[in-house]
Amino acid sequence: MPRLAILSDIHSNLNAFNAVLEDLKRHGGADAIYCLGDVIGYGPKPLECLALARKTFGVTLKGNHEQAVIHGAKDFNDMARRAIDWTRSMIMPDFENTTAEQLDNWKWLTALQPKHVEEFFLFVHGAPQDPIDEYIMPMDIDPQTHTYGEKLKLAFDMTQLVTFCGHSHFPALYSNDGGYISPTYHKEVKAELDPSKKYIINVGSVGQPRDGDNRSCYVTFEDGVVTWRRIHYDIQDTFLSVFTNSYLDPTLGERLFRGE
Repeated sequence: MPRLAILSDIHSNLNAFNAVLEDLKRHGGADAIYCLGDVIGYGPKPLECLALARKTFGVTLKGNHEQAVIHGAKDFNDMARRAIDWTRSMIMPDFENTTAEQLDNWKWLTALQPKHVEEFFLFVHGAPQDPIDEYIMPMDIDPQTHTYGEKLKLAFDMTQLVTFCGHSHFPALYSNDGGYISPTYHKEVKAELDPSKKYIINVGSVGQPRDGDNRSCYVTFEDGVVTWRRIHYDIQDTFLSVFTNSYLDPTLGERLFRGE
């Protein structure tokens, strides 16, 4: 495979998106950049992030926030639903007074697929058994006893070698022998994969980390080595863009400082 950069969960956070792309460029770039979904939702810059995503990513998958914008926000809390409704109003063509940008964005969004497969590698937003909505979480594995339950067992059964995912906003590596690695609070973490094992790799969130580390997270993958990188970005500016948008709950900006 080529050298890949894999991102997820940008969530309309343009400052974080740009910071990650700049960091990637400083550290050797990539032959291709893949996004595992949720380019939009929550944040204040959906149109700008869509424009950048469309010209940057070789593969973009459908996340639950793209699905919610297209089909309606089901099982979302009020704060997230308000953000989805506003995001839809910015993107969805009204077919009477619309722009070429809206039409192009809508066509691009509705054409997104829920998964991508290359050789022995699966790329999804959520999990192999439910590519859009299922969460893989640190609580799903016990790193002390090296055991896990039916959710991860099914996910590993549906993984040939490696599944890359996002959605939970918790970056981690899970292996089918019960291994677990977390890059939280580290600038960079590398893991060399053993071809005799299976792995599920969460690439973390660019625009809304939730593991207590407020820095953006993404991964590169080359020659069997996964590297997570954590990147500072201008949280204050993103917060102000949320705070001054009457359609977005200020909590969506405040939580960025806490990484939750």
